[in-house]
Amino acid sequence: MQSPQTFGSHAPVLMTVAEVGHPRHAEWQARHIHATGEFTWQVETRPGCAYSVRWDRVRAWTCTCPDYRNTYLGECKHTLGVALWLAQSEQAVQSNQTHQINSTEVSQMENKQVLEQLGQPFSVAALEWKVGARNREKTRGIALAYVDSRDYIARLNAVLALGWEDAYTFTLVGTRIVCKCELRLHLEGGQSITRTGDGDCELEDPNATTVASAQAFKRACVKFGLGAYLYALPQEWVELQNEKYIPDAVQETLRAAYERWLTTGQWSLNGNGNGRHVAPAPAAKPAPAPAPVAANATGPGTFTVTFGDFRGQNIAQIYAQDPAYVRWLAEKANFQPLRTAAQAFLAMQTG
Repeated sequence: MQSPQTFGSHAPVLMTVAEVGHPRHAEWQARHIHATGEFTWQVETRPGCAYSVRWDRVRAWTCTCPDYRNTYLGECKHTLGVALWLAQSEQAVQSNQTHQINSTEVSQMENKQVLEQLGQPFSVAALEWKVGARNREKTRGIALAYVDSRDYIARLNAVLALGWEDAYTFTLVGTRIVCKCELRLHLEGGQSITRTGDGDCELEDPNATTVASAQAFKRACVKFGLGAYLYALPQEWVELQNEKYIPDAVQETLRAAYERWLTTGQWSLNGNGNGRHVAPAPAAKPAPAPAPVAANATGPGTFTVTFGDFRGQNIAQIYAQDPAYVRWLAEKANFQPLRTAAQAFLAMQTG
């Protein structure tokens, strides 16, 4: 059956399906109706017998059948059949449009729920603390919250099942190996979103590839909100054991503080209730438009800065805005991998 036309302001008067759907009109649903023009249709009542129905734009139906000509009622079974056909077709179109709108709204809602689930804090059992910066005497250091990559993978599997994938590329920069991770999530409605992260490690480390890829993977996850809240936790200076380990007793104290934060939003090492308020992981937000990227924005150019005015941007993006700041990173950055990456990137720019 051919689809009806679009009529605009001159549309024929259509009865609703309820109005023309009375049993006495049911037989016309099976009749063959074909549009032959903008306002004309052919109704075939039996093989070899067909009549022409027309809408004359002055809100009147006409038909070439004998009943229409003889009864002077302004309608016949053929005009009613066309009216029913058009009403049912219009209803089907509206239903399909409503379904498409509802499907889009559901997809957007479900995608938002996916990001919210990814951004939920990890359990107490998943967290450990590693040493960050240390004082000159190496007797105290900053305790940094750490979650193993396997817990990130478990969260992705729990929320998305098989709806995600990752890929890695490696680049040698001096004595270091730099890894780039591309993490792609397949969301509802056929949408796929990719985020990247980078990591690095000294080549002399026997696990250099594993260390660099784990860093890159986690940094890509953070861009979807997974583990992002860890960066907002307070950085506590703690006593060290053998200049580089956090004692088990201190680990337990930190885990207890984290557990209190999960339930109260208050961070306190001593548990006296006078701790600092630390907000839970924020809801995922759309990524800001990237800054212009300089040439050679690969390898060391993908190293992301995690502090200052350019926090969250990589070296190549920063260089496009403020080359002097990248030169400062190459000379003054406290974090050796960042300093090395900035030096390598500048070397690439000068050829």
